Amino acid sequence: MPNIIIDEEFQALLPQLDPLELEGLTQNILEHGCMLPLILWNDILIDGYNRYSICTEYDLPFNTIAIELETRDDALEWMITHQLARRNLTSMQNSIYRGMLYNLEKKSHGGDYWTDRQISRGHNDPSRSSTADKLSDRFNISPRTIKRDAEMAEVVVAIGRVSLDAKQEILLEKTKISRKKLRGLSKASEEEITNIAQSIEDGTFDAKEFQNNATVQETDYNKTNDNIKQSFELNNDYINDLVKSLVAPIVSAANSFGANLHKLNQNSDSSDVKSMLRSYIDDLERLYEGM
Repeated sequence: MPNIIIDEEFQALLPQLDPLELEGLTQNILEHGCMLPLILWNDILIDGYNRYSICTEYDLPFNTIAIELETRDDALEWMITHQLARRNLTSMQNSIYRGMLYNLEKKSHGGDYWTDRQISRGHNDPSRSSTADKLSDRFNISPRTIKRDAEMAEVVVAIGRVSLDAKQEILLEKTKISRKKLRGLSKASEEEITNIAQSIEDGTFDAKEFQNNATVQETDYNKTNDNIKQSFELNNDYINDLVKSLVAPIVSAANSFGANLHKLNQNSDSSDVKSMLRSYIDDLERLYEGM
């Protein structure tokens, strides 16, 4: 029997069972045994946390299967994909998992634009596609929805770092908060996220309290985004296909930089701003090197 490792980040990724579901699973395992094997990666449990907990509590035997994956991000992607294949997910869980998958794949490609190899092959290359486009085809939803899911996923993950109970309240749709309002929290400071997570956990959260503030931030942010796009609206005779292909990735990098700036709080200093600016410059340099 392998020495099974419980990883908090992996465990937090998986949806928790409500008391009735957990009781039903427990009774099933007590009567019939643990029929499904636990899945391990480098001895880390990546599927079967509830079954493992029940089996260890009642000293029941179980089987394991080890799978080979190269990196930790690959393991996270496997877990998310496995969860998306389930049929009992809430609409919010589906959205958050899609958003997590987008953020993981975007991270692995250095951003939501084409790889250097693809850019060098020319703008008419039919195989070239953004992360959002690929996931859009995969899940049969629009790229815009994928990116909105990604914004919500970042918020839910941040809330989960403060309170797993608050995270589950959102995923199970027990906390009444609209998707638009949830996306608005992507620009909230760490302190605000902490307060919101704690208020959700203790049942005092009121979405109306931050609605006006979030709306103002989103309006200002959208104006900045529109100004960036308008700055590229040059004479059509001057803009060639190469320049046109640069607009989306540059706007994407600027959006990311702007969103990070909104997360600054009273405890931030110049080093935080420099770090965000360095990340923004790195995004542009990757684009430059790929031309």
